[in-house]
Amino acid sequence: QNLPGEANIGPEILSGTLSIENGKLRYRRAIVSQPAGIKNKIPELAQVLAENIDKISISSHEIAGADELSVKNRNILTISLTARHPRYTNSTVVESIDATFEVPVKHGGMP
Repeated sequence: QNLPGEANIGPEILSGTLSIENGKLRYRRAIVSQPAGIKNKIPELAQVLAENIDKISISSHEIAGADELSVKNRNILTISLTARHPRYTNSTVVESIDATFEVPVKHGGMP
């Protein structure tokens, strides 16, 4: 912003949600604010990430003593899913993923 020869076009703000609806893990990304001067606008997105979900747990933590790391690399979001196997209904599959983030994360509902 405010570089010589560049106009201040304002922020681009996106909001994303993960939810379980009818046993499906859904991701939605909505545009909160997008500058009018951007030619290739990011479209809103809604997609199913996983099906047959029995349980989901989400947690976040900061790596202790990591002052030398950037904000993005210090904050870790962990998502764990438990899903029923599509063929063997008495079996479950557990999958976990860790992702770094640099913006605030809220659990349970919209801000």
